[in-house]
Amino acid sequence: MWILALASCSDEVSPPPREIPYVLVRLPRSARAYYSRETGMQHTMLQVRFEMAPRDLAIFASRLPCRLGPARDGPPEFATVGTNDRAWYAPERARRHRGCQHHRGILDASFLVDLTDPARLTVYAVVALE
Repeated sequence: MWILALASCSDEVSPPPREIPYVLVRLPRSARAYYSRETGMQHTMLQVRFEMAPRDLAIFASRLPCRLGPARDGPPEFATVGTNDRAWYAPERARRHRGCQHHRGILDASFLVDLTDPARLTVYAVVALE
């Protein structure tokens, strides 16, 4: 268990990049606690998680390649992965959320905004290149 915690910490990127790789979605200025993990060789999967201020949701949503759906309660359908081994990547914990899916050519992307804590939004993204 201690080893998993150490491995999870090494995925934090500080300062956060300007954009989410591959989909080139610019991050809001308030982005913090940015974590990223890329796996695969021929088939790449990128998992991203970061926090942002609620005031930046509208501008961030306008930059996404898909339109966020309405706020929903319950288990999320977006940004989930089958083989997750990162403690920091937990979209399944979101109880109130918005999300969307994007597909273009070899790129698939899924975005989830966790609205559970109204003072701090958490964004999860999965980008896959086939």
